[in-house]
Amino acid sequence: MSELAEFFRKKREGVAQLESHKEKMLGEWLEALNSLIRQLEQWLEPALAEGLKIEPYQKEITEYDLGTYQAPALEVSFGSRKMRIEPVARFIVGGTGRVDIDSSRGIFKLIRDPATGSWFLVRRTLAEAEPLAENSFSRLIQEIFA
Repeated sequence: MSELAEFFRKKREGVAQLESHKEKMLGEWLEALNSLIRQLEQWLEPALAEGLKIEPYQKEITEYDLGTYQAPALEVSFGSRKMRIEPVARFIVGGTGRVDIDSSRGIFKLIRDPATGSWFLVRRTLAEAEPLAENSFSRLIQEIFA
């Protein structure tokens, strides 16, 4: 095999490994998002009988390390008021993923902890973040729709 062919054979192997790693990371990220969205829908479900509406949709995201992909998102509405729960990125400073809750009351962030994979609700600053739980999510939703 020529030196040039050997060079490109090694490059091809490296690219294949990188693609495999990228697919694995994207799969893990999408599973984390799907799990989060299912949990949020479950917490919102009791309010559906009272007129709350939930519309799932897909958001297109492009990230340098993952390429372009479709991620689950939610639009939540009651009367004329709406909010969107949308993934922003997997690769962020200080976490392993970010999802925004965009509402007329502001943008609130859900940040995924790199050590545990659990989610934190950030209202203003990361220093004030609280673990995402049904009660913290419920309080936020009540503030948004007040």
